[in-house]
Amino acid sequence: MHDHILRQRFMRSLLAAALPYALVVTGCVRWESVPVGDAGARPLPRWVEVTTRDSTHYTLEEARVVPGDTLVGRAESGQSELPVRLPLAAIAHLEARVPSGAGSIGVGALVLGGLAALLALIGHS
Repeated sequence: MHDHILRQRFMRSLLAAALPYALVVTGCVRWESVPVGDAGARPLPRWVEVTTRDSTHYTLEEARVVPGDTLVGRAESGQSELPVRLPLAAIAHLEARVPSGAGSIGVGALVLGGLAALLALIGHS
């Protein structure tokens, strides 16, 4: 009997510790098209996807437009060690990763519901 109670407490503690992590991991994002001409008008989000006119694809972190109409950013690991510099005129398509509030709320509710059901099952075992 004592082992059963300890196991239940351990599982509840484990689930309680995993809950904040699960909510962070389930945060939803969407890719939103950004007109290339507007890229320098406002700060870009942390991640952008770029397709050049010659169909080269980059995922850049901390991208920004610098004087001379050039997009500069750090390539996703494995693509390049050096900063990527692309003239705006060479960019065919630009997308920015932005949070999706509705998606995050929906997935978060599903995760919370699943964890609540699991806790209920553990409590009855």
